[in-house]
Amino acid sequence: MLGGDLGDLFPAKPQSLPDETVLAVEGLSLPGWLSDVSFSVRRGEVLGAFGLIGSGIEKVGRAIYGAEPKAKVRSIRMGTAETALSNPRSSIRSGIGFVAAERKRQGLIANLTVRTNTTLPYLTRFTRFGLVDDNRERAMSQHWIRTLRVKTTGPEQEIRLLSGGNQQKVCLARWLLGDPKLLILEEPTRGVDLGARREIYEEIRRLAANGLGILLVSSDAEEVAGLADRAIVFEEGRAVAALGANASAAELMQAAESHSVSAANELEKA
Repeated sequence: MLGGDLGDLFPAKPQSLPDETVLAVEGLSLPGWLSDVSFSVRRGEVLGAFGLIGSGIEKVGRAIYGAEPKAKVRSIRMGTAETALSNPRSSIRSGIGFVAAERKRQGLIANLTVRTNTTLPYLTRFTRFGLVDDNRERAMSQHWIRTLRVKTTGPEQEIRLLSGGNQQKVCLARWLLGDPKLLILEEPTRGVDLGARREIYEEIRRLAANGLGILLVSSDAEEVAGLADRAIVFEEGRAVAALGANASAAELMQAAESHSVSAANELEKA
């Protein structure tokens, strides 16, 4: 827990949000993890999915991204288009980006460069006649280094030599390059120092202000309270409460520790 004044760490939240749904999920289930979960994310919104470890939040983003083959859903829409929980490649084409919690194991290739890690999901954009255009790739990487203020010697530095916060910025850049409609962030500041956390939070809020829908999956109550425009609270695989932008970390924790599911019916009212 951070303690102190959250206002020193988190950017201000908007007073209103566009009335346009980016993602709508009904009846998401995954054996042993999730049971009949429904929620939506609006354009420009940071929706927090909060819960304690083991509550099911670990699988929410992965299921939406198509990385959990056993996940089922009654209905899932991107905008007005019906889609499916298929696979990550299909999700990327639908406009979904996914930053995994375990960036060193699932988000980065440690012995490759900042340049390569930035462009990897969209490498075909930099390939012609089977050859990668290193100059175009390098220029794009340099653009995101400047935009996200990544502290590095340059695009050719190995990513393993960067700090945790700067590695996380490269993970963000990787998906922003594809101009997604929805960005799923799992534990986005785990292992990141306070200075880098502030910068990452500012970038998340800037992206939302530009219309990106963000699903923030986090077990950090203060992070969700400080950043999310709404929050759904998970317990034992179910969404048990929905809280608004003014919810405190204490209220999130209280909801997560409760064994009541009576608040689930309030989800659509948040």
